[in-house]
Amino acid sequence: EELFISRNDWSREVNEASCIRHNGNDGTWVIINLTTESQSTTSIQHDTTCRAVRQSIQSLATKYTDIKFVSIPFNSAIENWPVENLPTIFCYYGGKLRCQLVGVDEFGGHGVNVGRVEWRLKELGVFDGYEELFDLEFDPEPDVIDRVSENRVGRGGYSNNKGGFGGVSAELATAQNCNSEDDESDYDDVD
Repeated sequence: EELFISRNDWSREVNEASCIRHNGNDGTWVIINLTTESQSTTSIQHDTTCRAVRQSIQSLATKYTDIKFVSIPFNSAIENWPVENLPTIFCYYGGKLRCQLVGVDEFGGHGVNVGRVEWRLKELGVFDGYEELFDLEFDPEPDVIDRVSENRVGRGGYSNNKGGFGGVSAELATAQNCNSEDDESDYDDVD
């Protein structure tokens, strides 16, 4: 289940939660989706893509129940985070940011669907150890958006009707070491 958090919840729900040992692993994956609020982003197409990522996260949260999925409004999570960097997903493990998807291009362009998000997270290593749940054989084709009705028409994999780093700098709260309680700073510079 997807959990909605505020900036005040970040340390507990992201940093500390990603340090929890699970099934013999050194931590737990925590996937953070930066969301838009009711305001528009840069275009209707951009809004549609951000909405598709959000729906994908909700779907993946019900499939991968051992992974924690959280959502937070982008302007609450990181002050002055550019709306053009949405959609954005941060992936924490063991108290640190391990990988991220920033911007439409890193999600495979417009026409995002749950299969495309799942494929990219698998490429980043998030779903390693979950092979029994990962049922895609290829990166699904993008959905086609019917511009009149704004309905999504799935073309490959499965649609949401049922990687690397983005090169942007952000200051995010991260625990330096899961076993250390006296870190000097709770922040890392992330590029």
